[in-house]
Amino acid sequence: MSTNETNIELPNPEELRKMAEEEPEKLDELQALLNRQIIESAPEHMRPRLEGLLFQIEGECRRHSNPLARTIALNKLMMASLMELNDILNGKLEQKPVQDAKIIKFPGKV
Repeated sequence: MSTNETNIELPNPEELRKMAEEEPEKLDELQALLNRQIIESAPEHMRPRLEGLLFQIEGECRRHSNPLARTIALNKLMMASLMELNDILNGKLEQKPVQDAKIIKFPGKV
C-alpha cells in the first residue's frame, strides 16, 4: 500500500517519548514512513528537491550516533540554508540557477 493511500497518524508526544526510549527502531520506521508520505504528497516538481534534502538529512544522521549530536548537526544544516535564503531575499546573494547536466556516454566493454 502506498503512503498516498493512507495517512499515517503521528502518536502523541508521550507515546513518541516512550517509543524513543524503548523501541527506537520502531520510531525510525515511523519517521521513514512519514518522510515518504510527505514527499509523495508534494507536487511532482518538488519531489527531487525533497528527496535530495532527505538524503542530506539521513547522511547527517548516519554520521552521528548520539541523538544530541544529530540534533546539533541538523540544526547547523537548517541554519545554513536559512542564512542563504536570507541573503538571497535581501539581495546579498543571487539564487543559483538550475543547470542541466551534460551526460557523456562511455564506450562499452570490448
